[in-house]
Amino acid sequence: MKVLVTGGTGFIGSFVVEALLQDGHEVLVIANGRQLPAYLEMLTNQITYYQGDFGETDILEKALPGCDAVIHLAWSTVPKQTKGATAFEFSSNIPGNINLIEKCIDFKVDKFIFISSGGTVYGIPDQIPLTELHGLNPISNYGLGKLTMEKLLHLYNYTHNIKYTILRVSNAYGERQNLYKNQGVIGVWLKNIVQKKKIEIWGDGSVVRDYVYVKDVAAAVLNALAQIKNTSIYNIGGGKGYSLNDIVAAINTGLNIGVEVEYKPSRNFDVPVNILDISKAQKEIGFKPTIGLAEGIIRTWKWIQKEVVY
Repeated sequence: MKVLVTGGTGFIGSFVVEALLQDGHEVLVIANGRQLPAYLEMLTNQITYYQGDFGETDILEKALPGCDAVIHLAWSTVPKQTKGATAFEFSSNIPGNINLIEKCIDFKVDKFIFISSGGTVYGIPDQIPLTELHGLNPISNYGLGKLTMEKLLHLYNYTHNIKYTILRVSNAYGERQNLYKNQGVIGVWLKNIVQKKKIEIWGDGSVVRDYVYVKDVAAAVLNALAQIKNTSIYNIGGGKGYSLNDIVAAINTGLNIGVEVEYKPSRNFDVPVNILDISKAQKEIGFKPTIGLAEGIIRTWKWIQKEVVY
């Protein structure tokens, strides 16, 4: 299968690219970097690489001919919310996403997989764990942007019959995470520990999240690619909830260290609890998280010790 991956040099995307190649697919990548990052350099001869924005017409018209599927991971923003971010969320993401979908229709791409955000699109939960049928009321700009893309896919499926799968991924963590965007507490905290800095917790540490190891996310993407229907939506997570204080305890225990914590005022865009029900993905696409939190933290720690400048 010929597959285009947007954001294929990033945290999750790079593991998706590796998994696709291992599975025998022809892989094309659109990303902003001038060249492939070091961890993908050995695969240079196996990847067709396009530098630029995922929504640029000229790049899409070069990359999409003959493609069977698009896996869309690229996104311009992060969950951290700042003043004026609503307009930027939409101006920086939505026009490009519309163009991407329309070009996929023009070039008759058969399958479209969108990596959405299971941690933000649902908003304040009415029930735990969250199923795919839960109401969608995001309380952050990032979640609103991701939900808008979901709705665009629904619209274009209705008007143009584009097949899509949406993967609502929880808090992914692991190797290759960008440690300097202040996104992803496990990676950022481990970086701070390496640099002998305090870790910061917004609130009292009771906020609960669902964490999933990055290679398990990549495996879920390949499973979805193999079994895509006309339309489908799946939660992809660890299926368990851990508070921020639980993560601190897991780091202390797993790495046999003492973490220095600084508690700060809570933020109004942090959902108090988010745990995903992953049973639908387990049943329909064979998704199974294989790396638990303790093992995932150790793997991430080993990588960070090699990567972070002290």
